Amino acid sequence: MRILLITLFLSLGTIGLTQKGIQFFAGISSGVNADMVMTPEGKAHNGIFIAVETRLRPKEKFSIIGGAKYQDVNFLAMVKGNLIEREETMKWAKVRIGAMYKVIEFDKSTCIRIKGYSTANILMTWPEDHPTAPYDQFNPVTTGAIIGIGADILDITIDFEYEIGFLDSVSDVTGSTWNFWDLGIGVHF
Repeated sequence: MRILLITLFLSLGTIGLTQKGIQFFAGISSGVNADMVMTPEGKAHNGIFIAVETRLRPKEKFSIIGGAKYQDVNFLAMVKGNLIEREETMKWAKVRIGAMYKVIEFDKSTCIRIKGYSTANILMTWPEDHPTAPYDQFNPVTTGAIIGIGADILDITIDFEYEIGFLDSVSDVTGSTWNFWDLGIGVHF
């Protein structure tokens, strides 16, 4: 499964390099697990992310998009205020494929766009045997859907995304899906 996802991403990246369609972006992320033991009310798993995305047919109103994201968020939920400070973290690799539509085009290099993805999320690492961890057995792969809105201003991009989880992330715990929101800024080549 991992080899298939990596091959798909590299193929999309190779196609994206042949046209103006590669975007690198980074930002802040906040996640909430639907299980109240994993994420108590009023708390979140905050952190950062970096991502790469390719757009097929980037000059058209409608584009197929795909990419990968590396996300590093706190393992233990914290008060929602601090988005950058991270201690013991979970590291995710996310492979995404979807579509983008330019809702408003101001000119050839400035637009407002919406996008939707399906995503496969691979939990790469987490603090094992943590003394205060609510759980220690996690499923290695989860899935989800992402909706987002963004803007291209010349070669600068701004994106807001919301991910809704589908598969349980904690082994043998029903209703342990992840929901994330991400806010990022990047460069479009």
